Amino acid sequence: MDAVKRIVAGWSLMERVTYPATFVSLCLVLWSSLYRDFDHDEFEALHAAWLVFSGQTVYVDFFQHHHFLLYYLLAPLFNVFGEGIGVIIAARIVSLGLLLGIVWVSYKIARLLSTREAALATVFLLSTTYMFIDKAIEIRPDVPFVFAALVSVWLLLRYRVSRDLWQLGASAAALFVAFLFLQKAVFFGMVIGIVFLYETYRRRFGWTEYLVFGGTFAVLLGGFIWYVSAVFGWTEYFFLNWKLNTQLLNGFPFYKYLLRSMVQSPLFWGVFIAALIEMIRRRTGGIAVLFAVGLLGSVVLVKSPFPQYYLMSLPFVAIVGAPLLARLALRWPRSIALLMIVSVLWSIGIAAYLWQGNERQLDRVRYVLSVTGPDDLVYDGDAQFNIFRRDMDYFWFSVKPKTGNLTAYRLMREYPYDPYQLISEKQPKVVSDSFIRTKESIIAEHYTRSSVFKDLYIRNQE
Repeated sequence: MDAVKRIVAGWSLMERVTYPATFVSLCLVLWSSLYRDFDHDEFEALHAAWLVFSGQTVYVDFFQHHHFLLYYLLAPLFNVFGEGIGVIIAARIVSLGLLLGIVWVSYKIARLLSTREAALATVFLLSTTYMFIDKAIEIRPDVPFVFAALVSVWLLLRYRVSRDLWQLGASAAALFVAFLFLQKAVFFGMVIGIVFLYETYRRRFGWTEYLVFGGTFAVLLGGFIWYVSAVFGWTEYFFLNWKLNTQLLNGFPFYKYLLRSMVQSPLFWGVFIAALIEMIRRRTGGIAVLFAVGLLGSVVLVKSPFPQYYLMSLPFVAIVGAPLLARLALRWPRSIALLMIVSVLWSIGIAAYLWQGNERQLDRVRYVLSVTGPDDLVYDGDAQFNIFRRDMDYFWFSVKPKTGNLTAYRLMREYPYDPYQLISEKQPKVVSDSFIRTKESIIAEHYTRSSVFKDLYIRNQE
């Protein structure tokens, strides 16, 4: 005990607050990974991975409008855990590991750009921000994408110090890996391009840097284009991943979730805004500001900026605000310590207020497995419960009339889709009431409403 007291006595204020706060936050994150409700995007990712595991080809055999690497990486989990709840929890734990990786790389970036105290403040701000911990535990391509992109930035910043060209090439490779997860990597690429121009203006970068970084990325991109053309078909890939995503119909203002996050995490956004104002007044800035403002600004270009779109900017927002928080902690240690503790308690309160458990969702997955066999088809409608069974159509989610991806697709291409005709022909064992009228004859005459889940209908034995 005395040894512990001596260690703690040697800690700075930032350490005394950051270490326990981060520990509490990570405990919350672990609990959430196991027991918090699932976003339907998570079921989408898992089902796509299961389809790949089952031998189907993304874009060809089933609809998808995201890049494919996550589904390839998740597919082996089905070999280990089979078809059951275990694979879902395992995927959540993978996301938890990536969340920790994001926090770690953010610390490393902050350490390169500022002091150790500011780097610790970065960890505190990021790990106690509700939007971050809420979305970074989810099974979605955004999480590994952000991790890989941050690694790219970290290696680029290390190169500025070491001048080791392998770090520059590795930075390009990490950016390419991020691109394999999500198309949003182009936003990171744009900001990195501005960094290159700035470094060129400061006479720190020359043709060598452009050739190594650009050449590495170009070679990898060439391999990607060849692979996509050979396996998926370039036209289909480009249409689904790029053209279709520009035509999505359920748009809303970029500030919708940003304002919500400011209420949920006022200290996080407060020190960021204050730091920006201070930098503008002093006419200073830096690479972290460039990434924070650039990536936040890119959200404006997105038609439907859901909370996960902010994940890529949040580490840099923390890095920008952290030095100011660290300086304030030196000036008013007790007041800032109290403010940080209140911030942690506020985040916990927000999480508790918005908490929804996943037991009912997992029970629905178990139920569907229990009433179907390996050869049965399922109509889900919007990736709400079906993970381990085949679908009745190429379009298996986002089929909501007027706003779904199917509607956007049909505005550009002819595509016959009649759910009642498909149900009649394919005879799925389980039918959800999502986006269909259950009083239609094909359902009313051949299906019985489940006594366990009122939104599910089970095909009669005929």
